[in-house]
Amino acid sequence: MYKTIYDWSNSNFSSFSEFLKKLYELSSNYYDYTSTDDEMTKRVNRSKIRNFIENLEKYMFWLIKLGYVTKANISLVLKQLTSLQLIRIIDSKERNQNKNVVGYTSQNIVSLAPNIKESEHFNSNERSFLSSTHEYGHIINDNWSSYSEKIASKLWENTELRREAQKYSFNSPYYFLNGLKLIDEVITEDTSENITYNEFSKTRPSKSFKVSDRLYHDRVYFSNFDFYDEFQEIGVKFAKMLSFLKLNDTYSYEDVLEKLSKASMQGNFLNKLLDEFLHHNLKDYYIIICAMGVIKDAFYEKGQLNLFSNSMKKSYNSFQIFNKLTTSHLNENKKIYVKK
Repeated sequence: MYKTIYDWSNSNFSSFSEFLKKLYELSSNYYDYTSTDDEMTKRVNRSKIRNFIENLEKYMFWLIKLGYVTKANISLVLKQLTSLQLIRIIDSKERNQNKNVVGYTSQNIVSLAPNIKESEHFNSNERSFLSSTHEYGHIINDNWSSYSEKIASKLWENTELRREAQKYSFNSPYYFLNGLKLIDEVITEDTSENITYNEFSKTRPSKSFKVSDRLYHDRVYFSNFDFYDEFQEIGVKFAKMLSFLKLNDTYSYEDVLEKLSKASMQGNFLNKLLDEFLHHNLKDYYIIICAMGVIKDAFYEKGQLNLFSNSMKKSYNSFQIFNKLTTSHLNENKKIYVKK
């Protein structure tokens, strides 16, 4: 039996307690039925399932406290989170096949590794909280990301866009789709990092320069992410192009991504993105997203989860394409702002 940490009896959240209890029961029963672990491991992992349910409850608490969830989107966020069907423990066989996987979300099922190594800023327990709340973010973003494949296929039917993409060797609609997925990863990671630092009463560290061992041909990048640190700078620069976010040069990395993340939890996020593309240079925005798709795929190549065979080789060139086009548009936006 799961006992909630907070009182969710308020009418806006009255169904949340029952959902958590049901999710705990389903997840525990599924583990007991499918697991081949020894009895000692089972006892440990049953407690992990309880921890993951508690993490979900704390995640919702912090979404409200930090202003991600407001009266305007309570119904949407609750609908998304309560669509979560199961939390499953990634079994030892699967972990042995890919030691880099700590969690993933598929078809409203969140799969999580029971143990994660500590990092520079988090111990194992804190990092486990981070990875689980990251996956819960994907459940919320499914509100818009579930339509991404249809949008990618529809845009690929546009002859001009397809020809433009092929000039850069983006020969598939999945480059664009992968670019939207990078945006999803940046949003879920930044939100979970904010929440994790608050949950454990820690100060988020300053950004530092790093060198990727996977991407950009050893190019230096700037980040304070624990996971997906190579994506943060990309996400910030992309977000700054979005006029509906109403950003300016005074916004920090954290401010930029927080605004992007909060906007993503509204029901019209994907429509706003598409409107942005259509009212500016659609070809450029399309290529920018495709370049982001290569970068995401290159990141996943290390874990053999990539879609394309040459993403690692193309990552630096794709970053240059991304950087050139985004810089051009950001400079143009500054000119327009000055004229006003």
